[in-house]
Amino acid sequence: MISLQRHARRILSHSSKALSHSSQARLFCSNTNQTIWASNQTLQSRIESALNQKEKISTVLEQWRQQGNKLNPSLVRGIFEKLRDSKRYPQALEVSQWMAERKICSLVPEDYTARFDLVESVLGLEEAEKFLKKVPENLRGESMYTALLKSYAKSGKRSLGSAEAAFKKMRELALETFAVQLHDLSLQLYWKPR
Repeated sequence: MISLQRHARRILSHSSKALSHSSQARLFCSNTNQTIWASNQTLQSRIESALNQKEKISTVLEQWRQQGNKLNPSLVRGIFEKLRDSKRYPQALEVSQWMAERKICSLVPEDYTARFDLVESVLGLEEAEKFLKKVPENLRGESMYTALLKSYAKSGKRSLGSAEAAFKKMRELALETFAVQLHDLSLQLYWKPR
């Protein structure tokens, strides 16, 4: 959590709405033990509070925007990456979905790949495959198909047919530059014990 705090402070120090450290006071309701959103409270402290209280991060981000504060794409991506790196996968997935729904930035193939990985981690391979079908084909890059093949390798032989179909699709899209890595993945699929 300390790492998340440092990262958020660093991002906020570069933000036009960054506040001084002395204005980061928190107010608490003694009878409800919930944070009262003070107008001078930083986004970082709001996110920390939401994480501690197991509240939705997207609600915090939306409230921040509704109060007239700006959320630049690099700030939201930084929040997403920090959540993902600290293994808070459900919260990272939530921020990723919110970022896409609100069109905070133009999504690139890496954004879709990161979200695919999160969907697979949080909701499972079947949901990740459904997500993949919704990704525009021009935004499915090597990293997306590599992530898909890694997921198939983890799931074992029952995904062999799906992995072969993914290889075929990669050939059609001329995405074979990581042939050695993909070959290793295919060996895992074929030789993984049952």
